Amino acid sequence: LIQNGLTGQSPIDQWQSGHISPFNDGQGYFAQFDPSQELGACPPLGYWDPFGMMAFQDEAKFRKNRELELKHGRICMAATIGMIVPDLFGRFDGYLSPSQGLKFADVPSTIDAIYKVPVEGWLQIFALAGAIEAKNQAFPMDYGWPAFTGNVGKLQGPEREKKLLAE
Repeated sequence: LIQNGLTGQSPIDQWQSGHISPFNDGQGYFAQFDPSQELGACPPLGYWDPFGMMAFQDEAKFRKNRELELKHGRICMAATIGMIVPDLFGRFDGYLSPSQGLKFADVPSTIDAIYKVPVEGWLQIFALAGAIEAKNQAFPMDYGWPAFTGNVGKLQGPEREKKLLAE
């Protein structure tokens, strides 16, 4: 069988042990940190790292990458909702920018919205994102429950782990 040069396991051994990674997964000579024992490594795949992004990384890097993955995943979910909901349920009445005569109905749900929203609107969006990011610097990995509402520290123990595992 084919053997992984770093861990010394065959693909079947990796599958059976729950360590699906062609790179370092906490085993063998180069082992530094075993992410396969962390929250999120669940059957049948175990720790999923097909491109070896965590190869030869330490626990701090793993924690930072996990925090970024959660944050970016939540942003993508919110962006997807923001793209779909206006087409399904309609747009706000009134003006997005009264000074420019731009109504909410004039802004498309596609990437073309970048060119329709005024610069001041983008500045407001970036200011809000900066405020959320500043909060996240103070409380990493704790976005509150419900997310981004400021209820920091509300979820603890098994309930928090369950919700993080679901993401």
